[in-house]
Amino acid sequence: MSRVRLRLSGAMAFASNVVGYLTGLIFTVFITRRLSEGDFGVWALIGTFISYSITPFNLVAGWISRDVARVQQSSQLQ
Repeated sequence: MSRVRLRLSGAMAFASNVVGYLTGLIFTVFITRRLSEGDFGVWALIGTFISYSITPFNLVAGWISRDVARVQQSSQLQ
């Protein structure tokens, strides 16, 4: 039974990623058609800066959740 649920959750995650990529592509096409070349360049540059500033947060968030899980596991062992 657990294998079925694991496959279902994996398929759902894959499907949600595909939908997210398609939505992002459609949004980018709409933005590209509405903005001039210079404005689109500024929009892309701002998006790049935002993604670069979010990267350290994602790394720290992964470490924090791992650390919290280890503390809870060690407290249960005692």
